[in-house]
Amino acid sequence: MWQLLELHSRLCNEPDSCKVPLCRLFKEKLQQQCKKDETKWKLLVSKVIAAKNAVGPSSSRRSGLL
Repeated sequence: MWQLLELHSRLCNEPDSCKVPLCRLFKEKLQQQCKKDETKWKLLVSKVIAAKNAVGPSSSRRSGLL
């Protein structure tokens, strides 16, 4: 669960107005992390964004076919 909250905070562009618990706190924590961990998370975020972009267009095409 903590990893999901941290992943959200990395993707969130508005941590001050976000309603997800601890988003802002995780965002602040990110600024204090070491570079080794940061590289790992950047890779995960890029993979999540790539997967999100890959799923988005195909799901809208499927709904048009039905």
